[in-house]
Amino acid sequence: MPEVGDHRVFPRMTLDFPARIRLDGDEQAKVAILKELGGGGILIWLDRKMRADQVFDITVESATELSRPLHARVRAVRCTSLAAGEGGFAVACQIQSLSE
Repeated sequence: MPEVGDHRVFPRMTLDFPARIRLDGDEQAKVAILKELGGGGILIWLDRKMRADQVFDITVESATELSRPLHARVRAVRCTSLAAGEGGFAVACQIQSLSE
């Protein structure tokens, strides 16, 4: 039987960067952690549950002055509970658009 592997076009980068998300209609940004970044999607950790198909903005500040912050409009694809002790939720998102 053939082995099933990861057939993504772009590799996934494992990260641990602070981020902020802003839901439509919310005045204040909420704290998140960017855990993975791929060619068309991201994985973030949040302290709240998100529903699939929810669209929101995310900002990830640059770790150095040599690169720009990431600003993106994303759509939640799925939300799962994190393991006990980690708390919160892992939210897989599809990148809809990037902005300056």
